[in-house]
Amino acid sequence: MPKSARPRKAHRPRPVSIPVMPQLQREFAEQLHISLAVLRATPVIEAFDAVAMILDIIGVTLFELKRQDLHQSFVIIQSGASAMLQIKGKYERTGKVHMTTLEFLPIANAVNACLEVLPKLSVTDLYIARQKVVLLK
Repeated sequence: MPKSARPRKAHRPRPVSIPVMPQLQREFAEQLHISLAVLRATPVIEAFDAVAMILDIIGVTLFELKRQDLHQSFVIIQSGASAMLQIKGKYERTGKVHMTTLEFLPIANAVNACLEVLPKLSVTDLYIARQKVVLLK
């Protein structure tokens, strides 16, 4: 057989797409709801950081995927992250985590958006996004 004039492309392995299973969804939901309840009752920086980390991971995942069906969820998560940045600025100035109702509502909406979008993501995408978030912090 004659050789093709076209050179062969290098093999690039693609990551395996493993869906987020119900047990992992429950773990995310528990972590988010507990941290959100702590933020509502007595805001502490640990609960704030836990919510921020999950919002960052899912936000980066949605940004990287660029799927149109998830765009609205991405916008909601970004609004929650923006509210958290405002609260973080106040924390750095005063040393206390204090949230008003107007700051808490976008965060609660972002948490709900995260839980809605989680079944549509893959574990691999979340892992890659987590590695990026850890490198950026």
